[in-house]
Amino acid sequence: MHHPAILASLTYHLLLVVMQGLSAPVLGQEMSPQFQRFKFSYFGPGEPREGLDVTALMQLQGAERTRAEDLLLGALPEARVITGLGQLRSQRAKSRLREIFEAERAMRWKRPMYPDGDWMPYELVRSAGALWLIGPDQRWLSALTDILTTAKHDYFRLIALEEIFNCRDKAAVAPLVDALGDTDALVRHHAAQALLAFHGLPYDSVDTEAAIYRVMAQPGSPRHAAGRDDILAAFAGKPIVKE
Repeated sequence: MHHPAILASLTYHLLLVVMQGLSAPVLGQEMSPQFQRFKFSYFGPGEPREGLDVTALMQLQGAERTRAEDLLLGALPEARVITGLGQLRSQRAKSRLREIFEAERAMRWKRPMYPDGDWMPYELVRSAGALWLIGPDQRWLSALTDILTTAKHDYFRLIALEEIFNCRDKAAVAPLVDALGDTDALVRHHAAQALLAFHGLPYDSVDTEAAIYRVMAQPGSPRHAAGRDDILAAFAGKPIVKE
């Protein structure tokens, strides 16, 4: 039996060949620079972790925006196109994303997660994040916090945090606070950023002495403890600020 991830990858790359023709001029016009950047970012050869050009996607208007949505819908269930549909708040994608979410959620309980097994939560995490942007629901957030709190692989916890970052909801606060003590420094850093962002506080400091960097120190060390305490004190009593 072929691994689902391999089949999904083959399907995605076959679609890329087809889309080279489909995404040619829109309504008889040349593609805008924004459309070209969108196409390269979401369908190009680079790795998703290199970053998606969200700005280019969100700048698309009219026929180009519709065309971009069509291309993303046609490439489901690849993880980065799921992300794009969420960024577009695509109502057309909602039912398909729910199908993907439910199938992956069922798989999560049937097969062990990597590294104990062969199931990887990419599509579950990305579909939950996209569905939250389209229409917040505790089911999507619950799936994300489950991966954050149970995944043994650092990268899976990080991608869950990327999606939780957009979920300005009090139910995410406790798991994020717990993640300040995660075994991985980047997970601790991203959890600190999310907590500050939730409460409308600056989270992009370049000061290496800022709490978001001190919390990256070894858990149990005075530097880590001081950073964690400062983060908790910063948002204590502050309401969550919705985007």
